[in-house]
Amino acid sequence: MTIKRRINLSIIILFLLLIVSFLFLFGPLFNGIKQDSEKFSSQEEQISLLENRIENLGNFKKTSIENEPNLKKIDSLFIDTAVPVDFITFIEKTADSLGLSHKISPNSLVKNEQDKWTSLVFEVNLDGSFPNLMKFLEKMENSPYLIKIQKLNINSLSEGTIKTKIIKEVSSGDVEAVISIEVFTNK
Repeated sequence: MTIKRRINLSIIILFLLLIVSFLFLFGPLFNGIKQDSEKFSSQEEQISLLENRIENLGNFKKTSIENEPNLKKIDSLFIDTAVPVDFITFIEKTADSLGLSHKISPNSLVKNEQDKWTSLVFEVNLDGSFPNLMKFLEKMENSPYLIKIQKLNINSLSEGTIKTKIIKEVSSGDVEAVISIEVFTNK
């Protein structure tokens, strides 16, 4: 073997050793770098998602503080099923202010499939003039409570009916009404 061949053979062996050492030494290093960069990009995405959530939470807190008065107003639309005194007082005051005699009887607690909320039904018997009855219905419609008129029966008072009822200041043109009012509750 000549010197030239020995040098070429040595160079080839050295080159092969370099390639093998590169594959065994630097290959795992590059794989580790690749895995670490994938983990890093995954963590960057998670950090971005968390930053968006934090921003959304801050926006939610800000809007909830801004909308708190409106939420309280919405909550006041519903009556308390255990103590519906405020609503009954509202009906009584409205009827009294219009000169209507009244009798209020609570019926039952209702959970209708069509409605999302539970409700109480009140039956209100009123006696008085027709225009005042219409004003009463208008005030019920514009009341601070969430209500629905289920039934409305209006009859004129006859002379015989007037004598059998003990009603303040009733004249022959007056009417009697039976109204079923459904009031939504906070339950």
